[in-house]
Amino acid sequence: MCEHGPITNLIGRYCDAVARFDLDAFAEIWAADAIWYIAGGDDRHGREAIVELFREAREPFELCIQETLSSIIDSSGRARWFVRELQWRKDGRTKQLLGVYDDIYTGPREAPIFASRRFTVLYRGPTDLSGKLYPASRLARPTTGS
Repeated sequence: MCEHGPITNLIGRYCDAVARFDLDAFAEIWAADAIWYIAGGDDRHGREAIVELFREAREPFELCIQETLSSIIDSSGRARWFVRELQWRKDGRTKQLLGVYDDIYTGPREAPIFASRRFTVLYRGPTDLSGKLYPASRLARPTTGS
């Protein structure tokens, strides 16, 4: 099995909980004292506050699908994931998001959970890419390494 298999599985569980709007599954993947840093400054501290933010943010959508595009994972419990999210709102509007998650993990190596996730938006707009582009130069150098 891949050394990073449990972390890759955690990211899959995150994407699955987002797609299915499963609050219980979403709660299971966060440490009790975790921090979720969301673009726009609506950071939440603690599992209950994180799940409530997720509920509020996800409620207007019929469906949100996240896909991971690439990653850097190191053995210190940190990773960076480039993601694309397709969103279908209940009011019929659609858009996509491109961004980056910078993660710190905790828990046993075979079953990690999130200690923190920081999301940085790179693009938000229509899938025809005519929306606002945020320059990649806004990203800090990853703290992960080989």
